Amino acid sequence: YAGIDVLLPTAGVPSLLLIGRGFGRTARRLAAEGATAAATHVVASYGRLGTEFVVSGCAVVVPNTVISCPVPAGIGAGHVWTVAVDGWSIVTTAKTGFLPPVITAVYRTGTTPGNATQQTLSTRGGQSITLEGTNCGAVGTQVQLTYASTTYAGTTYTTVDCKVAAPGHAVVMCNSTVGVGGSLGYTIALGAQTSPLFTATTLRYETPVITRVAAPLLATEGGERNVIVVNGTGFGPASLTSTTVYYSMDGNFSVSYYPVFTATSCFVPAATPHTSIICTSAAGIGSALRVLVVVAGQSSVVSSPAQVLAYRVPIITGISGLGASGASTEGGQDIMI
Repeated sequence: YAGIDVLLPTAGVPSLLLIGRGFGRTARRLAAEGATAAATHVVASYGRLGTEFVVSGCAVVVPNTVISCPVPAGIGAGHVWTVAVDGWSIVTTAKTGFLPPVITAVYRTGTTPGNATQQTLSTRGGQSITLEGTNCGAVGTQVQLTYASTTYAGTTYTTVDCKVAAPGHAVVMCNSTVGVGGSLGYTIALGAQTSPLFTATTLRYETPVITRVAAPLLATEGGERNVIVVNGTGFGPASLTSTTVYYSMDGNFSVSYYPVFTATSCFVPAATPHTSIICTSAAGIGSALRVLVVVAGQSSVVSSPAQVLAYRVPIITGISGLGASGASTEGGQDIMI
C-alpha cells in the first residue's frame, strides 16, 4: 500500500511502537526526579483525521523517544496518530493501516467446498454463502460481498446481508441475492478496502431446467408475439434479458444440416419469475423441434422428445405454369405451387 508505513492484521497487535523524540521527560530527568518512564501520561488516538479511534494502554517504554500502544481490532487504512504526552500533543506524519481482506475459499454454507455438485445457488437467492479468508474484520464489521460472472457481462450482484462469524477475521457469511450465471468471481469490501478477485470456486447459480414447452403451431414467417412458453426452473428473475431460447430438429444441436432457430424478445414474466420464459417465434420450418434454454451463459439440457415445438404444415392451394398440365416429356417447364 503506497503511503502506508505500517500494515496491521485486522485482529490488532499487542504493541505498536511510535518512535520519535520529545515523548516526555528524558532518562536523566526521570532519574533526577526518582521517577520511571511509566510516570509519563500518554493519550493516543488514530484514524484518517487522527481522532476517530481512541487507544488505551499506551505508555512510554524508552524515555523521551519510544511509545508502545496496543492496537485493537480494526479495519481501513491511511490512519495518522494523535499522541498527547503530559499534555503536549502531536499528529504523526507516518501512517498506519490494516491489511486488506483476502478470500481463500467460497462455498455454500453446510456443504463440502470441493464437491461441485453441492455448489449451486437458487436463482431466487436467500441461500447462505461462506467465505473463508484473512483480515475479514471483527465480529460486527459491516462487509459487502460483490460477485459476478467472469465470462458473461451484465451479471454483477452486491449484498450487505453479511456477518463476520465468531471469533472474527477469518469467516464471513452472506446471503445470496436473486441472480443467474456461472463462472462467478467474488470480492468482499470492508473499511474502504476490497479483496482481490477470487475465482477458485465452483459456486454458481443453478443451470436452467426445462420441464414443459407450449406453443400453437407456428407460422413459418415467424414474428408471432409471446406465443412460445417454456416452463421449468432456474430461469431467473422477472424481466431478465440475458435469456436465449433455441429450437431445432437436432436433439444435440450439433448437426449442421439441421437449422437452429432462435426465438426473439424472450423474457421472464413478472407473474412467474424463475419458472417461465415467454418468447416471440422465429421464422422457420419443421416439427418435433426440441428446445434449449441459455441463461446468462449457462445452458439447459435439451427438452425431452415430448416437449417440442412445430411449425404449421404446408398447404397447397393451387398449381400453375407451363408444366402444371400437359407438360412436355422433355421437362424443363416451370411449375408454380
